[in-house]
Amino acid sequence: MHLIDASVFVVMDLDDTLYAESDYQRSGFTHVAGLVAELFGVDVELLLMTWHQAGDPDVFGTLAAYLGLHPRAKESFLWSYRLHRPAITLADGAVDTVNKLKQACAGVAVLTDGRSITQRAKLAALGLTGIEAYISEEWGGADKPDARRFNEIMSRNPGCEFFYVADNPAKDFLAPNNLGWTTIGVGDGHGETRTSGQGDHLPDTWISEFRQLDALIAPVNAVGRRGMP
Repeated sequence: MHLIDASVFVVMDLDDTLYAESDYQRSGFTHVAGLVAELFGVDVELLLMTWHQAGDPDVFGTLAAYLGLHPRAKESFLWSYRLHRPAITLADGAVDTVNKLKQACAGVAVLTDGRSITQRAKLAALGLTGIEAYISEEWGGADKPDARRFNEIMSRNPGCEFFYVADNPAKDFLAPNNLGWTTIGVGDGHGETRTSGQGDHLPDTWISEFRQLDALIAPVNAVGRRGMP
């Protein structure tokens, strides 16, 4: 890994950046199916995945109907899904990269949209409870691209150079781009990047997998821009 100085602060998205969200969905359906099997004696795990993959927008409503329950019963299934301890793992290379960044940077944090308990359960399952987390529900539902959490990180860490690593150009990069951060997208098939002040919803660069991050956050290069080839 390129050594970086203590002025760099790295902030990361959670879902589909540090782990695959499809794994969380699978874990949640397995958990709910286990409850249904225990309480109703019916195996519905394959059904839940089938409904989801078919694009059912109300999987737990469909489950309630399948079991002959009142439609409001879906709320119990939904909250069981949201509050379960997920069986998820960090993306390839993320463990080593995060550990290296924690040792070399001024700080590392997670900034993610979602419910407090749900997102913190994910962090716990991933072994990331020691990392500072900025979760939108804890900020009054200030979902991205709201800039409040980004501004708070800047105010708490004056003098740092900030990087944001995320996956969704629809909402992730606008606020940090407008605040002068360096933005890095994670994922395959994303070719567009921000150029000459245009496309502020796009990242400065894309990487295909998380393990490539440490090669981008490097000392200031010959043209004076950190981490940009």
